[in-house]
Amino acid sequence: MFAAILVMSLIGNLFARVVRPARLEPYYAGLFASLAIGLAVPASAFLGLSPVVQVLAVCAVAFTPVAFAGVVFATTFMRTAHPDRVFGMNVAGALCGGLAENASVLLGFRWLLCVAVGFYLLSAFAGARKLPAAGPERRV
Repeated sequence: MFAAILVMSLIGNLFARVVRPARLEPYYAGLFASLAIGLAVPASAFLGLSPVVQVLAVCAVAFTPVAFAGVVFATTFMRTAHPDRVFGMNVAGALCGGLAENASVLLGFRWLLCVAVGFYLLSAFAGARKLPAAGPERRV
């Protein structure tokens, strides 16, 4: 599971570095769509499949949002003139998300995705403000 999270995060970051997305809306749409799929499709839907297919399917459903979030973060990080602020907000979001993970005790893991949607909505609305752009020669 840890490897899947790291691989999906790496994929998102590498994709953002190579493609350099001009707009983040499609990636937020993919993020919310993948969270909705995770909410709609219970892990038990994969029971009865071969063990390899089960692991791959569950990891794809559970960790695709990580790839989209990686694209959003990496793109925002590359564009800003204040990477320290963007990185700090990312760390703060990770801390809040980690604390909110305790809600899974009350809600269950699947419904914890609703909490994640709330955090990503905050990210989308806060990120809708124009960030100061870095110069074209600036590489982070």
